[in-house]
Amino acid sequence: AGFKTHVVGWWPSHPAEPLNGVCVSDFYPKANAPQDNWQMAPGTVYPERLAETLAELRVHPEELTAQHLLPFVPAAEKVDQEKDQRLWSVAKVTAECSSIQAAATWVMEHEPWDFMAVYFDAIDHYCHGFMKFHPPYRDSLPRELYDLYHEVVEGGYRFHDMMLSRLLQLAGEETTVIICSDH
Repeated sequence: AGFKTHVVGWWPSHPAEPLNGVCVSDFYPKANAPQDNWQMAPGTVYPERLAETLAELRVHPEELTAQHLLPFVPAAEKVDQEKDQRLWSVAKVTAECSSIQAAATWVMEHEPWDFMAVYFDAIDHYCHGFMKFHPPYRDSLPRELYDLYHEVVEGGYRFHDMMLSRLLQLAGEETTVIICSDH
């Protein structure tokens, strides 16, 4: 219908589809290499003129500090990261989600739009990895793991609420907003 349409992080959207607007594929936030050698896959962003700008906005898990992870795992310093990779999992999911938010907010602020679609998969990943630790405690779980990870899912929802707040602010009061779960 000629509307300026932007789609960020939609699953599965790689390679980014040419459309009357901006398309940022689901490959955009994926950190499959160390931070110092992290390249964005060709075809991740349409139009290509935005690729370099948006690549700079991505967040690599190695960039996150303890302060970023403590809302999810308040006792993170107790995790033996040689034996337990769950903290890395929280960092990866959080960094990828932050990248999608960064791209979405940048596009909303810098490109005219009539329709904006953003796909976040982080709640799905937080829940698959950590719902078993979500309260109440169950005797089948090791107590020390429950104590470490029982706040991850709630932290994920709080994180999404904060991101949604910013998206709503950018959208404005006159915009119709639809929030839909993929499950």
